[in-house]
Amino acid sequence: MCARSRAEGGNERVASLRVPEQSRLNPCAFHDRDEPSGAFLMLASLKALARPPKVLSELDHGVLACIRAQLRPHQLQRWDDQIAAVCAVQHMPDGQEVELCRATTGSARRAKCFENRAGELLLAVVTMQGADGALNACVWCVDGELFSIEYDDPALTRQMLRGLQEAQRLEWRCELRADLDEPVVQLRGASA
Repeated sequence: MCARSRAEGGNERVASLRVPEQSRLNPCAFHDRDEPSGAFLMLASLKALARPPKVLSELDHGVLACIRAQLRPHQLQRWDDQIAAVCAVQHMPDGQEVELCRATTGSARRAKCFENRAGELLLAVVTMQGADGALNACVWCVDGELFSIEYDDPALTRQMLRGLQEAQRLEWRCELRADLDEPVVQLRGASA
């Protein structure tokens, strides 16, 4: 309905949708209607998609545990600190990438970084072999921090996650591709 027709008397629908004071705290409360409008459902769906789940899946935990088993003893505390500092996990819609987000900044964040602070660093490739096939997960660090897990096959990722939930066995292999102790500092703006 355009603004002109509202001014000419189309306000009776708007008046019937007045929200009582108490329901302003609860945006899901519906008054004066039996069911939510399509626009409300669309908005609720978009908000749910925008809010990243804050937990790692069982498959993600398995990948990180597999890498942890390959690390040197003096690297374990930093690894654990970085995982503990994750405040949000963003699963991409296709299931192929998982990004780990942290809230810490400044010196507290730098203290948890690995010595190898290359811009983008492929840390490891973890291969999971199951009844449905083999799935590879590439784990990336950025500026010395654990950043993302990238799976090579989204459909197989979902199948293996279901398999883990059904207690099926997977064979895990990890190949470290970088040394976290190598003191590499990539200068911003420098070209190689």
